[in-house]
Amino acid sequence: MHEIKLGSYKGLKLPPVSMFSEDDLNLGAREAVKKLANQWAKNNMPAVYGDEVVIGLRAECDNMFVPELSNSNLKFTLGDPSVLEAFSQIINHKAGDDLVLSVTFPEGFTVERMGGKTVTFQIAIHEVNHRLPVELSDEIARQINPEVSGIDELQANLRKIISENWLQKIKEERIRSMIDAIASGSEYTLDQKEFQEVLDILNAQSQKELFSSGNPQNLEALMSGDNRMFETKNMALAEKTLVEELILTEIARLENIDISPEEIQEAKSFFLKTSPDKTQFSQLFPNDEFLGDYLFREKIIHALWKWNGCDIYGKSDYERIFTFQ
Repeated sequence: MHEIKLGSYKGLKLPPVSMFSEDDLNLGAREAVKKLANQWAKNNMPAVYGDEVVIGLRAECDNMFVPELSNSNLKFTLGDPSVLEAFSQIINHKAGDDLVLSVTFPEGFTVERMGGKTVTFQIAIHEVNHRLPVELSDEIARQINPEVSGIDELQANLRKIISENWLQKIKEERIRSMIDAIASGSEYTLDQKEFQEVLDILNAQSQKELFSSGNPQNLEALMSGDNRMFETKNMALAEKTLVEELILTEIARLENIDISPEEIQEAKSFFLKTSPDKTQFSQLFPNDEFLGDYLFREKIIHALWKWNGCDIYGKSDYERIFTFQ
């Protein structure tokens, strides 16, 4: 059984947090617009001379497949003199287009059996990487996001998203610093059986992620049973997870913090009203118990947020759900 003797958790001296400025937001929004525009161009603008393309290439001659001249992922620059001139016909086509080219090779061609023969190339354009950045217009902005009127509104929307993401990151850093500060002033003993159970779960997740990565070195290490690459990290994470749970549970006991059935129903109404994806809500909170556990943690964090002057960084997630006067 875990045990904890809680240290101070109010009026903590926390390290300063670097806030972002209006200039940071404006720059971030401009860069985000450029990134979206370039991605749109890759998928929608036709290739021009000097662009890099990635194509799938299937060569056939006399109704027979020619493996020497085929390539599922050929990358080259349009206009490169080392590439067949016929491939310049890709110009004015875009990603997703297919075309067929016929090329008659001269006698003495590198692939001897193709000398003097006509080869048919079936081409699938996978990707077009434009040499020059796209000049964004209101029309392109509307194609990127049909709900905006033009560039200014697209940039304003991205600015808001970036601001929310940065603020959320700052909040997460403040929560982590609060928990770490409380832990450093507390005394605790972890139940080794429960610690091992959490560690086993984390290790299993790490193994699954490494297997899916396809990295040969990772796979070789996993097949040999060498878990050192993630076990040390997971041991620290398991301890942090259990200590945080201990701290929050003890604070809730001392401060008589609990979640009522009415709060659960109010939060459910809030999420279902504000979330565009009802399926995602069901996946996150398959029943009231999962939602109650989430709210319980957020309510304690909200209290810590107030006790330690962190409300200057914006509303806590708990406060976002419930209305406070």
